[in-house]
Amino acid sequence: MARINNVMGTSDLTEYMRRYKLTMPTQVARIITSQPKIPLKSFINEENKHKVNDAGLDLLERMLTYDKNERILPRDAMKHAFFAPIRALREGSQ
Repeated sequence: MARINNVMGTSDLTEYMRRYKLTMPTQVARIITSQPKIPLKSFINEENKHKVNDAGLDLLERMLTYDKNERILPRDAMKHAFFAPIRALREGSQ
């Protein structure tokens, strides 16, 4: 949980917990520190930049959401622009 918090930030977690009136277990509260959200683009480097595109980052951002009610559904994820090349290949083979 602490590693997730280190990337996704504390403010979204706090808002999620406040919205649903949740309390953090004491053991978790001890290891969670206030962190800003790290933009996913900051993880791009020379070694991986050829594997990254804006559609993939957008999809990942929609998947990495604390609130399950705001998180992209699997069916909608499959319709996301990131998978358009796969859909085009599939349609072309029919």
